Amino acid sequence: MNARRVATWAAAATVLLWPMVTALAATPLREVRVSPDTTVTLGGLTANDESVVKDDLAGSVTSISIGSIPAQADLDAYNVRPNGVQLLSFDTTVVLPGGITAQPGDVVRYDGASYAIEFNASTSGIGTGVNLDAVAVYGSALLLSFDSAIDIGGLHVEPADLVLFNGSTFSIFFGSSPAGISPELNLDAADYLPCNGHLLLSFDGSGTIGGVAFDDEDVLEFDRSSTWEMAYRGSAHDPAWGPADLDAVHAVVNFGTGTPAVFGQTVTADANKTTFRWPTPAAFRAVRGSFTTPASIGAYAVQTITLGTGSVVVDAAAPAPGTGFWFLVKPGGCAQTSWQSTLGLESGRDSAIP
Repeated sequence: MNARRVATWAAAATVLLWPMVTALAATPLREVRVSPDTTVTLGGLTANDESVVKDDLAGSVTSISIGSIPAQADLDAYNVRPNGVQLLSFDTTVVLPGGITAQPGDVVRYDGASYAIEFNASTSGIGTGVNLDAVAVYGSALLLSFDSAIDIGGLHVEPADLVLFNGSTFSIFFGSSPAGISPELNLDAADYLPCNGHLLLSFDGSGTIGGVAFDDEDVLEFDRSSTWEMAYRGSAHDPAWGPADLDAVHAVVNFGTGTPAVFGQTVTADANKTTFRWPTPAAFRAVRGSFTTPASIGAYAVQTITLGTGSVVVDAAAPAPGTGFWFLVKPGGCAQTSWQSTLGLESGRDSAIP
C-alpha cells in the first residue's frame, strides 16, 4: 500500500460497535475473563475451578478453551498476551498434553495447540512449594504474585504484592503495604491495562480500600497512585458468585462506541514496507490486517495490535505475494473512540477492529 493510501486509512477507518458495558471502573471494559475457585453456574454456564469463562458484561457468559486440563487442578492464575497466547498457572502439580509438567509456581503458555513452560519457578529462584496465584502481562515482562511471603534473593515479597519479572530479575511493581492493603489479604488475581497503566486486582477476602468496599469475587481498578474503583462486581453480574472466590482475571478494554478520532498526522511507509512513521511522537494505537483485493480491505481481518508512545510502528511481517497490508493508527489511551470509515461519514461500526 502506498504512503498516501496509508495516510488516508490512518485518518479514516471503520468504527466499532460493542455491547453496552456495565462495569463501574473509569476504564471502559468490553469483556472480563475469569476463573472461580469452585464450581459455580454463571449465566447458565457451569464454570469449574480449572476453567476460564468470558463475561461480556451484557448478560452473556461463554467458555474459553484452554485445552485439556486435569479436573483435579485449580486454575488460579490466568492472562492473555496481545498475540492471543494464554498464560496459565495451577495450584497443584499438573501433567499436560505433550509431556509438560507444571509445578504450582510455574506459568504455562498455551497457543491453542500445545503447552510450554513460560516461567519456571525453580530455575528463577522460587522455593519448592510456593504457589504462584496471579499473573499479568507487562510488555515482554510478567507481573507475578505468590500465595505466601517469600524472599527472592534480597527482595521480600508479601502475598498481596505484585512483582515484575523481566526474564532475569525481580522487583516490586505493586507494594500492598504502601497501598493500604490489609496484611491479612492475599492478591489472587491481577491484570495490567497497557493503555493507561492501571492495575485490575482481586483479593481472597473482603475489605475496603480507597472508600471502595469489596468481596473476594470482585475486581478493583487501581491507578497506581491513590484512586481505587470497582471494575467488576461479581455478585452484581451473577448472584452465583456469592460462595466462590474469583481467582483469575483478564480484561479487554472497550475502545469502541465513541467520537471518531482522527490521528491528525500523516503516516508514511518506509521502503522496507515494515516501518510506518509520523512526524510528532504521540500515544498511539495501531492495527494491521491483510488484503488481496481493494474490495476485501473492508473485511478488516485484524492480525496485529500495537499500543505505544512514539512516532513509529514497526511490523516485521511481509505480505505474501499478491497481497498487501493495511494499517490504521489513532490516538492512544483508554478513551472510547472510533475508527471512521469515510471522512465525515460514520454510517456503521465494524466489530472486528479493536
